[in-house]
Amino acid sequence: MTRPCRIAPLCLIALCVTGAFTAADGFEQRYLWTWDHRMDWSGRTPGGVVMGGGSYTKSADEFVDDYRRLIDYVHEHTSFNAIIIWGFLRDAHGGVEAAQHICDYANARGIRIIPGVGTSGYEGCYFQGDHRYNVTTWLREHPEVRAIGEDGTPRNALCPSKPANVQWLQDGCRWLFETFDIGGINFEIGDFFVCHCDDCRRARAAIPGDAEPYYKDMAISTAPVAELSHEIAPDAWLSYATYTGFTPAMAAQPPAWVELVPEDIICQWTLTGMVSDAAWPDGLRPPTTRNIGYLHWGNKSTCSVHGLFTAHIRDVCRRAADAGFLGLVTYGEDPASIMTMRLFYAAWSFFLDDPHATLDDFADGPLAGWFDSAPDAREFLRIALDLEQRGVTRAALQDALAAATAAHDVARQAMAREMWGDFIAYLRERLGEIEATDRVIEDPDEVAAAMTEGFRVPQESSTTLVLPRGDQQTLELLVRVDYSMENGLLPVMRLHFNGELLGPGRAPDRPALIRSPYHDGYASLAAFDEEVGGLAGEIRHRLRGQRVGGAEV
Repeated sequence: MTRPCRIAPLCLIALCVTGAFTAADGFEQRYLWTWDHRMDWSGRTPGGVVMGGGSYTKSADEFVDDYRRLIDYVHEHTSFNAIIIWGFLRDAHGGVEAAQHICDYANARGIRIIPGVGTSGYEGCYFQGDHRYNVTTWLREHPEVRAIGEDGTPRNALCPSKPANVQWLQDGCRWLFETFDIGGINFEIGDFFVCHCDDCRRARAAIPGDAEPYYKDMAISTAPVAELSHEIAPDAWLSYATYTGFTPAMAAQPPAWVELVPEDIICQWTLTGMVSDAAWPDGLRPPTTRNIGYLHWGNKSTCSVHGLFTAHIRDVCRRAADAGFLGLVTYGEDPASIMTMRLFYAAWSFFLDDPHATLDDFADGPLAGWFDSAPDAREFLRIALDLEQRGVTRAALQDALAAATAAHDVARQAMAREMWGDFIAYLRERLGEIEATDRVIEDPDEVAAAMTEGFRVPQESSTTLVLPRGDQQTLELLVRVDYSMENGLLPVMRLHFNGELLGPGRAPDRPALIRSPYHDGYASLAAFDEEVGGLAGEIRHRLRGQRVGGAEV
């Protein structure tokens, strides 16, 4: 899905047709990406955590409250200039009237509201409700234009190649622009969607090349509706999600689907897994003309709200600037009252303004204002960067807590002591969450059940299994990692036995094979021994005693 952000007026820049940066060296488009049901800015009813379209379980007025608070924060404290809203229209939170209010409120503060529109899945222009531009409503009346699954079963999604669906989508987007003062549309076909009807098979076969079928369906479904939207609103920011990053092969030989989508329409690439020299070498650019990049950081659905991303943000801003991107997209669903999110928004805002600035520049700029002290700001960033590099692990948190406490004790400015206090509270809370899940299994019945049925070890916690005395000399472990994150965020597994990292050396680093039950396009990402299968790695280890402890995942 796409993510929007906001940009300060003084940071607006223009890109020439070739995509080269101007002297202003900032990004034109800065999006915060949101799902309505996951918003947590009002502080009233907790938002959801589901990736993708979930149910709206809050009261109707919280939709407006959540987005007004986000808009106020974006306007007053950041350089984001657009907010993408998936679930923009639902009967459950006020439908047209509530959405119009959000648009008016944002536009008065110079921020674009950009609805998400599904071109096959994700329910079209009106996400939930008995409305003529809702996919479920439309297909109930016209079942003959439903998409077809690989098994031949009709799906509750639009067939991309049916002319009636194309016309319906175009009419829906015309209605959006006529009804709301929106700043653009973020199109998605529906995660790695493929329709297997005969019409779509023929349409894909007519597109040269061996690109994955979902790329072709994406272009087929997006091109006509995006082209019409551009005719209606030439200045709108119209983007479409690829769900993937780009590759050197794409850059060397642009796939044929690229030519189907008009050059004026912005291609949104998923960059989460690309922020490395290996995946994104210097000079690599996408095969499309106008581009934005989408990141999965700072969000409940990717388990990253309490993560630290400052160095990653600086890195991706630099890479995207050098590649001529128009802008970047990240999440905006969680409030700045969470310390990590406040740092998250500040870092994005700073490096979107100046993608070639240094981390020291960030410390001496925004962070020095937080502490009223440049030395304190630099020490804070040093600790935060160490946590980012090592991960928010038990050992890293303990080291950070010691360093932050020492800095607090010698801080002179009242603002610095307050900031250190907030940071210490964050560190203690994270450490407490880990320690609260530590446990010892020693009851013989519970041990027997654990040995036969398995047991869960929460991330970074320690489970000690006290084995009965006997002749057993070998402990066999079948380790599985729950995979709850989206593409580009691979889980890392390290299992310790009595304080020793288990081998073989490569086995604990990543799961053998990552498979997603949701997206065909994520089918598998091989890491080590594929014959193990699933999300599992088998490890045998000689017992060194009767007490087995310290299993950390």
